[in-house]
Amino acid sequence: DVVSIRALTLTTRIGNDIWYRNRPQPVIISLGLYTNISKSGAADDVGASIHYGNLTKAASTHITDSACDHLVEFVNSLAGCCFLKGGAEEKIKIVAELPEALTMAEGVGIEAYRQRYPQDSGRGGEVDQIPGFGDGIFIRNLRVACIIGVNEPERKEKQVVVVNLRLWDIDAKLAVGYRKLVQAVTEYIESSSYLTIEAMITSVCRVICVDHGVSKVTARIEKPSALTFAKGAAVEITRTKEQF
Repeated sequence: DVVSIRALTLTTRIGNDIWYRNRPQPVIISLGLYTNISKSGAADDVGASIHYGNLTKAASTHITDSACDHLVEFVNSLAGCCFLKGGAEEKIKIVAELPEALTMAEGVGIEAYRQRYPQDSGRGGEVDQIPGFGDGIFIRNLRVACIIGVNEPERKEKQVVVVNLRLWDIDAKLAVGYRKLVQAVTEYIESSSYLTIEAMITSVCRVICVDHGVSKVTARIEKPSALTFAKGAAVEITRTKEQF
């Protein structure tokens, strides 16, 4: 069972802002607390339920007062707060997005799962990743102008493609350096002139995995101008570093 808070919008310090300044910036938080609602569901007992008002208040105060160098540090800190003060029990999912961190994309964020070990486990009270659920960085709606397509007008005039990326099993180094990766992808697409989205997206995944050491990436590239009566045509693939 999951009790969730969706799209809590606050201001905090996570690394640098859109202009590389160490200033507060907006962050959008969604929380999922894994629990068992059987007792509250059977008896309609408020006392047996997770108080999402208290959870929101505790998380809001913590986020507003915190200052972190990167997104991994941020979710580790927030998870600890939710376990200590917010009513989270053993497992929690955190999605945090910075909607004003990149000039040409609508947001960059992280999806992370954390657990708190039982007191009698030998790691009593410690908060850590859930095995098998590595952190994932996502880049949402990166817009890049390039030559793409087979038709004669497409070979002469650039059009915008919309890129969405999910980088799996990332570490703190990538959480700090995602701007360099986004810049590299942007510059690569801008200088390209592919006939097909399939070739472009395969090469983009190669750049991400080989040049930037990402173990696994899911990429989606859409051509909004491809079809007159549709909002776009797109290709989505998932590739691992070993495939290159």
